[in-house]
Amino acid sequence: MPQSISRKKFNRFTIAVDDFEDALKYLNAAEKFDDMSVEHEGLLIAAVLCYARPFSFNEKNGQLSEAAPSITWAEVAPTDSHFLELHGRLMEYRNKAVAHSEFKYYPVTHIEGSSLISQGRFKLSNEGLDLKLFRDLAEEMRKNSGTKSFVYVIEGAEAK
Repeated sequence: MPQSISRKKFNRFTIAVDDFEDALKYLNAAEKFDDMSVEHEGLLIAAVLCYARPFSFNEKNGQLSEAAPSITWAEVAPTDSHFLELHGRLMEYRNKAVAHSEFKYYPVTHIEGSSLISQGRFKLSNEGLDLKLFRDLAEEMRKNSGTKSFVYVIEGAEAK
């Protein structure tokens, strides 16, 4: 019986379980700090980075790697579609404001006729993220990735 996912995908789904678990740990730790504290902000950044890691291109040597480069939303999407908007926001924050610093999130203005510079500073804490919804999403992704890994193992055992 052929397996529904490849060994490389199995490896990536298994790695993703740990990434989502890490995101959950950082989210839980963030709750212990004031929303505007540097600790809270740092833990939110870590949670976003860990959450986004499975969806980002990870393997640079493609064919030589033992793991697929990434997973897709469609492969692990929760049945509740209201998570899709949050997923999109988290991926944008990761790609444009947390792992990188695009002008939209870090605007700079030179005040004409002066030596003054005004710079905007992006903070996840100011974005109104629903941390309970984020936690629920990360938990769903963890479970769905784990299910994909488990199915691979079960299918392999049945083939023997």
